[in-house]
Amino acid sequence: MNSKIIYSLAALAIAVYAIGFLRSDVQEKADYRVSWQLVDGQLIDGPKAIALDQGQKLILVVHSNRPEQLKLQGYDETLRLKPDAPQELNIPLSKSGHFRLELLPHGTLLGTLDVKSE
Repeated sequence: MNSKIIYSLAALAIAVYAIGFLRSDVQEKADYRVSWQLVDGQLIDGPKAIALDQGQKLILVVHSNRPEQLKLQGYDETLRLKPDAPQELNIPLSKSGHFRLELLPHGTLLGTLDVKSE
């Protein structure tokens, strides 16, 4: 009888460990939401450097006080910003590397995105 209890407790411990391990893997690939506030073409609120893993999805919400065009170099993603109306860029991160987030047409650097390979 005691051996059944020991085996049951061991199986339960392994199951709890496995569930925790799998949940941490799922959390690593979760969507990552970032908010930026731009005033007159300058980033005044939000992280300038974003570091994520390949396979994650970046959701960048940008508030601007004037019309702008935001480009994520290397992904060729562009977001047209409208005054006082938040715009959202959803990017599945399929490429690894170092990428610039900049305003067009002058290439004003607002921030960077580093994507680590799997």
